[in-house]
Amino acid sequence: MTEKIKESQSSLSRRTFSGFLIMAGAVAVGLSKTFKGSSLEDKESLLNRWDSRFSKRKYQSYVQDLKARGFIPFQHSLHGVTVENTFKDDQILTRRMGFSGGIWIHQKKNRAIKVYSPFAETSNGEKGRFHPMLFGYISRKQAYRGFFRKEKAAYQKLQAIESSFIPKNLRFNEKQVSLEMEYLGEDFCAKNNRNKSATLSETDLEQIVSMFREYQNVGIFKQNTFSSNLFRRDDGTLVATDFKMWTPRTESHLEHQIRMVFFNLGALHPKLPQRLRSTFSDFSEELVDRYYAQYEKMLNESQKVLV
Repeated sequence: MTEKIKESQSSLSRRTFSGFLIMAGAVAVGLSKTFKGSSLEDKESLLNRWDSRFSKRKYQSYVQDLKARGFIPFQHSLHGVTVENTFKDDQILTRRMGFSGGIWIHQKKNRAIKVYSPFAETSNGEKGRFHPMLFGYISRKQAYRGFFRKEKAAYQKLQAIESSFIPKNLRFNEKQVSLEMEYLGEDFCAKNNRNKSATLSETDLEQIVSMFREYQNVGIFKQNTFSSNLFRRDDGTLVATDFKMWTPRTESHLEHQIRMVFFNLGALHPKLPQRLRSTFSDFSEELVDRYYAQYEKMLNESQKVLV
């Protein structure tokens, strides 16, 4: 009798486990079909809904706290504008200002807070739109936390060498996934849009070269070198922000950094790429020469550059 009961229980366990596998398989197939037949926007929307149960209410509560403290949402002067760049074979690349979170400012206290959240309205005036898997993350929540932690790691590396080219009074809030810093005012992208004749001075060029030497010293490529992430303090010191896309300083990431130097910083000053060439001295001269020749040719052939 006991043996029959054990056999019956064993059989029931096997059937239960088999049923679980069938259900899991059905869910997997369903999700696969959903993603396979969906557009990029649909996939983003689905991932956003999955994350909403974890952080939307928390984000809304944090926003109320920021408002109570006198912070207001920051909107870039180019919000809603698509910046275009023709750089090869009439291929058009477009981008929007901001996608990784919302920025809140308190001008009287000279403070800014960047909140990494899929629910934040970005400085472009709309919610961030990107697919997390493009950046190596499984979900949007994981991506935003990843962006925050990468930026924190880069700032800490530069704080360790007492860099003067990063924001002052940095505070990292792990609980709220936010970064607080000094408010730096208008960036170079906005300056150039307002005044097309705005140029970098010789002192500015020297400071940017010094920045890149610091990146070389701490072993990183900033990668994200858009002029919308470059500021000038009242005392003339340049400040770089937005390190969420930094990579280790390896040969596999070298080409992309040189490309960014030409098509972002080259827009600020045509001589800047060549001035920065010496900051790649930790790689073979032959390899750096090859990438420089490649992107110098592309830049010369282009009609416009991304700023």
